[in-house]
Amino acid sequence: MNISCKKSVLLLGATGLTGGKCLQQLVNNSNFDQVITLTRRPLVNIDHPKIKSIIFNFNNMTCEDMINAEHLICTLGTTMKKAGTKDNFFTIDHDYALKIARIGRKNGIKYMHIVSALGANPRSLFFYNRTKGQLEQALQELGFSGLTILRPGLLLGKRREFRAGEEVFKSVCHKLALLTPAKYKPIQAETVATALVRAVQKADSGLRIMETKAIKRFAAGA
Repeated sequence: MNISCKKSVLLLGATGLTGGKCLQQLVNNSNFDQVITLTRRPLVNIDHPKIKSIIFNFNNMTCEDMINAEHLICTLGTTMKKAGTKDNFFTIDHDYALKIARIGRKNGIKYMHIVSALGANPRSLFFYNRTKGQLEQALQELGFSGLTILRPGLLLGKRREFRAGEEVFKSVCHKLALLTPAKYKPIQAETVATALVRAVQKADSGLRIMETKAIKRFAAGA
């Protein structure tokens, strides 16, 4: 384990639910001196001298030198409803993350930490899980010194947009809480963000994959 101070972090997905929680924790943690955010739209309701905010065109990655830090955190993701098509979904959830990871690895990023999904499998019959699994597989081939993959269940937290399907699923899970296996229970986005930040601080070598129960334990310091 290698715990050191004043780390630099490149954060993808800072305008999303988990990414926003992660950004707040990073800027409030004295172990980090710079957080670079690559976003498609400006950050909202957060301004801090540690933050270097870059509006980034993911379809025209011309500023590759910006993709440079010690750690890369990726919470980038969308939904099929917002993406509109499977091709668009794959571009955002797979291609964008992989392109940034490749450039970052080329520029010397040593560690990557990413939010994937429960059930991620490159051979899954389900498109969503297959996309996440293919991304995980590709990232493992890039040669990071350390790669942390979190596979949470349904994320809980206040989003900017309303997701009817998620609200229904949350209600069902709440009613069946005692019967739901630990790995399938919903998890607070704040907890996932805490696990990501802790993974950066620990900077463990090798591959670490955690599902919901393990994410909660890790975030709590276990």
